[in-house]
Amino acid sequence: MFKEIAPILNQCQNLTLSMTPHNNGDITVVMQSTLKALDEKAPDSAKQLYAALAMPLVVTASEAELDTSFVDMLAEYCQQHTQSRSALEQALDRVKENNKSARQTASADKTVSKAPIKPEKKENDVVEPAPVKTESVTTQTNPTSLF
Repeated sequence: MFKEIAPILNQCQNLTLSMTPHNNGDITVVMQSTLKALDEKAPDSAKQLYAALAMPLVVTASEAELDTSFVDMLAEYCQQHTQSRSALEQALDRVKENNKSARQTASADKTVSKAPIKPEKKENDVVEPAPVKTESVTTQTNPTSLF
């Protein structure tokens, strides 16, 4: 059996197998992936994929059933797991690139001068005085301050 599963395990290196025998002759096999912690800022789609990858596959069967189907089951699990992990890594890389691009754009926007464009003054233009804000005594909040 180990000659058959060794290449599969080499493909799916972050996999832990746990086997527990039962009194009735059945064996429970737990296949669990070891994952790095996911950043809290990751998008919801990445969190869902991460949660799916973190779920173990648990199989309870007799020795004979495991002899006939375990290697194929393990190969399928590893293949799907590897594809999903790759998709997760690509999604996280895209998020990092988007964040990096957004930071670069934001820092570039800060360096651009935001001075208003002044129209050219022509010889015949009339210069209007700037409006002066005046406040009447009745609109003041503290009229006693006038004395």
